[in-house]
Amino acid sequence: MAPFPIDRPVFVGMHLVPQAYFCRLADIAGKIPALDDLSIKGRSSRQACDMVLSIDQEFRELTSLAPMSWWDVRPNEKKVTLDLVLQYFQQYFTARAHMQLALHNDRSNTYAYSHMVCTEACRDLAVRYAALRPLVLGGFFPVRLFDVQALTAAIFLLHTCYSPGSSQGMDSTRTPPSLVLIQQVVDSMDLASKAIGGGHFAQEAARTIRSLSALLSNNHSTDSRYVSLRVPLLGRIHIRRQDPNLTSEEFSTGSSALPPQMQEPESAASMQVLETGALANAMPLDGMTTDPNSWLMEISGVLPFLSHDAHAPDQSQMLGDFDTESFGFDQV
Repeated sequence: MAPFPIDRPVFVGMHLVPQAYFCRLADIAGKIPALDDLSIKGRSSRQACDMVLSIDQEFRELTSLAPMSWWDVRPNEKKVTLDLVLQYFQQYFTARAHMQLALHNDRSNTYAYSHMVCTEACRDLAVRYAALRPLVLGGFFPVRLFDVQALTAAIFLLHTCYSPGSSQGMDSTRTPPSLVLIQQVVDSMDLASKAIGGGHFAQEAARTIRSLSALLSNNHSTDSRYVSLRVPLLGRIHIRRQDPNLTSEEFSTGSSALPPQMQEPESAASMQVLETGALANAMPLDGMTTDPNSWLMEISGVLPFLSHDAHAPDQSQMLGDFDTESFGFDQV
């Protein structure tokens, strides 16, 4: 028996039935933690992929119940609308369901569908965050939750831009759409950071995104070649300057490309965002580059059974800890 009543219509004509929609959304979202349980129990990654696709199908069915016009973002300049909040959380849960498979997508596009869905969900989340966050500048209890979810989406979108084989940089004359949306997220976080109460995390999140983006787009600096970043819901991210003599497979499957201090498990360090003027104050939105000295971004923490299950899709795993008080940003 479902823990939530899910048999009621979620729309009557063109009008949302909020409680019914929420119950359907919560029922589907409640199945996502089971993906993490699979990693603990060491189950087949085929089973994980099947579960992801099943959850995805339920989200799509829920989406189809709403009129197409309902999904248009129409921010109310005076108050938060329940429609916008429900849309926001549905995009987040969709991204959450697909994220680990998407992070393990490779040049052969083994998990191309999850990567595509997660990317689109993160983009849609960014659009809705930019519309939603200015309306809840202070005192509204989920604001930190909104911020950490938007931070996660922004980091994933950065990953899609700078990961090996990214297609977003093919047209150097046009800013990749993901970076435009990331800029909107940062602008909204900057605005939220000026509010009374509830703005500190938004400030730190904005500085993190801005610093990381500036670092990744800086192809001429020789000061550092490795960066380790701990992000809520994503875990540990390793960033290195691309070596033309090193294949992506050598980097992703071995630790030789990482500096010694990054090859051993690390505890979460308190976040110390880079504060140099160039990194902390500028959000570059230039196109991607094929410069062999550019930066590459990789997510670490592939579970052992993922690398041995050659005949099955990847396995979703725990998306890091939910520590909104501390990040880790170590540059070497």
